[in-house]
Amino acid sequence: MTPSRFWLWLLLGALVLLVAACVDPGDDDVGGDDDTADDDDSAQPGDDDTGPPGDDDSTGDDDTGDDDTGDDDTGDDDTGDDDSAVGCGPCVGDYEVYGLAQLSVVAACETISGNLTIESLPAQVTDLDELSCLTSVGESLNIQSNPGLLDVDGLSSLRDVGGELFIQYNDVLASVAGLSGVQSLSGGLNITGNPQLFGLGPAWALASVGGALEFTENQRLLEIDALSSLTSLGSHLHIDSNDDLVDLDGLGALTQVGGALSIVYNPAVLQIDGLAAVESIGGDLLIEGNLLLLDLDGLASLGAVPGEFRLQDNLALVDVDGLASLQSISDTLRIEDNISLVDLDGLANLTSIGDDLDLTDNISLVDVDGLSNLSFVGGDVLIHQNDPLANLDGLSGVTTVPGTLSIFSNDLLADLDGLSNLSLVSGPLQISDNASLSDITALTNLGSVGGSLTIDTNGALVSLAGLTGLAGVGGAVLIGNHPQLVNLDGLSGLVTIGMSLFIVDNLALVDLDGLMGLTSVGLTMQVERNNALTSVSGLTGSLSVVGNLQLRYNEGLCQAHAAEIAAAVTVHGTTDVQGNNGTCS
Repeated sequence: MTPSRFWLWLLLGALVLLVAACVDPGDDDVGGDDDTADDDDSAQPGDDDTGPPGDDDSTGDDDTGDDDTGDDDTGDDDTGDDDSAVGCGPCVGDYEVYGLAQLSVVAACETISGNLTIESLPAQVTDLDELSCLTSVGESLNIQSNPGLLDVDGLSSLRDVGGELFIQYNDVLASVAGLSGVQSLSGGLNITGNPQLFGLGPAWALASVGGALEFTENQRLLEIDALSSLTSLGSHLHIDSNDDLVDLDGLGALTQVGGALSIVYNPAVLQIDGLAAVESIGGDLLIEGNLLLLDLDGLASLGAVPGEFRLQDNLALVDVDGLASLQSISDTLRIEDNISLVDLDGLANLTSIGDDLDLTDNISLVDVDGLSNLSFVGGDVLIHQNDPLANLDGLSGVTTVPGTLSIFSNDLLADLDGLSNLSLVSGPLQISDNASLSDITALTNLGSVGGSLTIDTNGALVSLAGLTGLAGVGGAVLIGNHPQLVNLDGLSGLVTIGMSLFIVDNLALVDLDGLMGLTSVGLTMQVERNNALTSVSGLTGSLSVVGNLQLRYNEGLCQAHAAEIAAAVTVHGTTDVQGNNGTCS
């Protein structure tokens, strides 16, 4: 072999050995270890793998802790890869969201153990889509005063709220459909002051609300039909000042309200038939300021009101026929300023009112016959300013009034015949400013008035004959300003007056003979400006006046006669007899 060929073969052999040393078939490790087809080395001696234990990636892979061969996944959802997305999970405590940073934190919450408040977010935040994980809030959820918020669709996964749910004062909020999946609400639902909210969206899952249900000052709210599955409320129902709301049909399944029921100042509501299934409430019933409300047919199932019933300022309301099932009211019944209301026939089954009966300023009311079965009133009876009211016949079942009885300014009321069974008024009795009242003979069974007796300014009244059974008045007595009252004979049975006696401005009164039985006046006695009065002989020597006696300015009364009679009366104060300019016989 020639020397040149020898050196060529020697060079080729060296090259083969070098290649064999660098590339070991079946071994993926750099450094020449002795593994055979091994790709799961765990940092063995002599192994130059740079990954953590268990990394089988081939040289050049940048995954750290990744089990994918040759994978540099960014953003995939493989378990153990290097994705940066945060998963949903439980969050403990209360959370307040008022900016983007807090919103990002809550985005990771599947459940929140405490309260969640989303308030005063920047105007550029128009949705809550970041909260799609959220399924449960342990206490209250409050979404309030977010000027740019358009919807709450991001809460579509929410199922449980352990406290109250408030949606308040969000200026441009147009949809709350994202809450339709809520199945359990332990507290109340309050939707208030959202001027761009037209409705509630598709049907909600709620069958009951543990607290109150309130819709207030949502000016464009047209309907609440989405609540068609709701059957009970743990507390009150309050629907107030929703300018465009026309009906309550969405509450058609509601049977029980745990607190008060108030439908107030909703100027477009025409009917409340959506409440037709409500059989019981737990507090007051307030139907007030609903300008177009035509009837109360939606209350047809209601048998009792365990609080006050106020029916007021419903200008189009013509009747109360929808109250035919109502038997008792535990507190006051106030029917006031319903200018189209003609009668109370719908109250025909009402037997008991726990406190006051107040009928005021119903300028179309012609009778109260619908109260004919009423036998108990626990407080005052106030019949005020019902201009066309002609009689009180519907009150014939009332025998006692524990408080005040006031019959005031009913222009067409001619008599009090409906009070023929009245025997006791424990408080004051006022009969005033009834221009057509000429006859009070129906009061013949009245034996006692515990407070004051005021009979004044009844222009047609000619006699007090109906008061002959009255023996005592606990307060003051005023008989005044009657142009046609001739005598006081109706007071012939009156023996004692606990406070003062005023007989003033009765222009036709000629004598005081009706007071012959009177023995005691607790304070002042004043007889003034009765210009036709010619005799005060009814004031006998047996009369005692604890305070002052004043016989003054009776133009037809003889001064000497007045002074003589006054001298015979026992007066513990001062006696003032003057200005009586009548002719003495």
